[in-house]
Amino acid sequence: KAREPRGSDGRRGISLAFGPSGTGKTWVSKWLESVDEGVVHVQINGEMKTYVAILKGVLAKRGHHGFAATGEATTDAVCRYFKRGDLIILDHAHLLQMRVIEQLTVFPDEHGIALALIGNAAGYKALLDAKTKQILSRVGGAMVHVNIPSAEDIDCILEAEQIFGRKEREFCHAIGC
Repeated sequence: KAREPRGSDGRRGISLAFGPSGTGKTWVSKWLESVDEGVVHVQINGEMKTYVAILKGVLAKRGHHGFAATGEATTDAVCRYFKRGDLIILDHAHLLQMRVIEQLTVFPDEHGIALALIGNAAGYKALLDAKTKQILSRVGGAMVHVNIPSAEDIDCILEAEQIFGRKEREFCHAIGC
């Protein structure tokens, strides 16, 4: 959804995927990066929390070692290596300050490069609590909140796989929940 054009000027949107650890958000993002050359997945860490540090990480993932050309802004360097409709996935986005996320909206707005923010449930709550209209207005139906499966979800899978033993079902419930 984030990669779809918004209006006639080529703007793109923002996708949000938040939920507990172990629900597959990172795995899906890395898989998408491996099958689509227009996607880059960058994992935010303690050293990569500023706008420029994130962009250097994005450039490094494209093999450009995170440095802009002489006299070139880091934003311009990213735009040189990405085209309209490409996607930058920022994993562990819950570590980012709102002002940095707001700065990153320049990519979908001005350069047609979509963003996907992935994080934990606390990050999702912080984003909603901050009431950042600049970000949420760009989401446009691409907000996914991943929950840990319920007992009913697990039962459906067990029945489909014809697993009926009591101990096996208890074991699967313990893993799933």
